[in-house]
Amino acid sequence: MLQPTVLMSSQDQGVACEPEEPLSEGMCVGCLVAKLRRSVQSFSRGWQRWEVTRQAHRFLLEEAVQQAPPYPGGHEGRGIVVCAGGDKYFACAMVVVGVLRQLGCQLPVEMWYLGPAELDPQMRRLAEDRGVQCIDAWEVARCHPVRILNGWELKPYAIIHSRFREVLFLDADNVPVLDPTFLFDDSEYQDKGAIFWPDIVLQDETVGEPVKERQPQTLPREWLPPRSWKMFGLEHRSEPAFESGQMLIDKVRCWQAIHVTMHVNEHSDWYYRFLYGDKDTFHLSWRKVGLDYAIALGVYWRWPAMQQHDLSGRLLFQHCIGGKMLLANGVDIQELRNCNACMQVGQELREQWHGRIWHWSDQSEAETQLASCLVGRYRYCGAGPHEEILELHAEGRVGDGDRRWTLRLLPEPTLVISPEVNVYDRRNAIAQLILRRGPDGVWRDTLSASGEGPTVLTKL
Repeated sequence: MLQPTVLMSSQDQGVACEPEEPLSEGMCVGCLVAKLRRSVQSFSRGWQRWEVTRQAHRFLLEEAVQQAPPYPGGHEGRGIVVCAGGDKYFACAMVVVGVLRQLGCQLPVEMWYLGPAELDPQMRRLAEDRGVQCIDAWEVARCHPVRILNGWELKPYAIIHSRFREVLFLDADNVPVLDPTFLFDDSEYQDKGAIFWPDIVLQDETVGEPVKERQPQTLPREWLPPRSWKMFGLEHRSEPAFESGQMLIDKVRCWQAIHVTMHVNEHSDWYYRFLYGDKDTFHLSWRKVGLDYAIALGVYWRWPAMQQHDLSGRLLFQHCIGGKMLLANGVDIQELRNCNACMQVGQELREQWHGRIWHWSDQSEAETQLASCLVGRYRYCGAGPHEEILELHAEGRVGDGDRRWTLRLLPEPTLVISPEVNVYDRRNAIAQLILRRGPDGVWRDTLSASGEGPTVLTKL
C-alpha cells in the first residue's frame, strides 16, 4: 500500500498528504507543494488565485532561501552572457557583439539559446567566427533540470550555469556606448558584488502608460505594488525598480540571491501573474536574502532605446526595446549614439546571412541529395486534432509556398519545416517544426519545445 508523504510547513504541520490528491481549491498546502515540486502540470482554471496556492508558493520560497546550496565553485573569470535564440534576437546579438569589439571590448561572450529550433549550424558558424560560444540551455538542462525554461526564465539560468564567475548580462538588443569592461573594477561593484540598472519612471504611476522622452532621473519611482512585496514576505519599499537588460553579478558573493531568483523564475506560471517577467524577480530576491547591491544613476527614454548610465552618470547602454528589427536589419538609427557602427555591423551580417533559420541553401551536398528523396506528399498530424496534407517540393518549398523545409544530418537525418518569412521582412518570431525519423519511417517531433503531444509526419 502506498504510504502518504508528510510535508511539514507552518500552514499545515503534521498533515499527511496523498501525492495524487486531485487539485482543488480545498486541498492542503502540503499536497500542492508536492505537485509544484514535480513539474509543470495542467492545473485547474483560476488556480493562481487560490489562497492555498499563495501559501504553497510562500512555503517553497522560504525553503529556497533557507536551503540555498553553497557556491559550488568551478566558475572562472569575467565575461558577457547574452540570450539570443531565434533569427531576430540572433541578428541583434551579432550587431551588439560587433559593436563591443569595435569599442575595444575583449571580454569573452556566451550566447545562450533554447534548443535547435532557435539556432541552426549556419548561425552557429557565424557566431563562432566572431568568437562567441553558443550554448544550448536544453542540453545543459539534461544535467541541471529546471521546472520551466522559456525566454525570461533563461536569464538567471544562463547566469548561474555560465562558465564565468563574474557575469555582465546583456539583452540581445542592448547596444553599448562604451567598452563596459571597466564596470568590473568599479569600487561599488567590488564592495557589493552586483550592479543593477533602474527601470524607467512611469507616468501617473500607471503600468503600461506611454513614456515620453525626458531628462535623466536619478531615482525612478518604484512601480511594484505592495502586494508583490507581500508575496515575498517583505515590507514595501519605495525604491528604483530593476530593468534587467543589463546586470553585473559576482556569483561567488551573490550565489544565494541568484539561486532564489532562479527558484522564482522556475515558478513563473504563478509569479509572472504579479510581476513583469524576470526583471522584478532579481530585485525582490536580492531583498529577500538581505543582500545589498549598487544601482546605476539615471535612466530615460529616447526612441528607440532606454538610455542607461554608469555609476558616475555617463551614458553606457542603449537598450533598443523599440528598435529590434531596425537594429537587426542594419538600418541607420540616427538616435543611437554610435549609429554608424551599428549600421556597419548589421549590413556586414546581411551580406553573410540571409536571415532565415534552417534554410535549404545552407544544406551540404549530402544533405541535399538525401532531401531530394523526401520530395512527396505527407500526412501531418499535429498536437490535438490538427491534421493536414503537406506536399514537400524540391528546393525547399512546402505546398503553395507559405512554408519551407530543409533536411540536416545532426548526425541523424532531421527534417525542419518553417514559415516562409525571415528576420528582414517581419516583426514576429517564427516557430520551426523539427522532426526525426523513427525506425518505422515516421517523422516525429522530438526536438521542438512544445511538448504538447505527438506530432508526426507520414509519407502517403
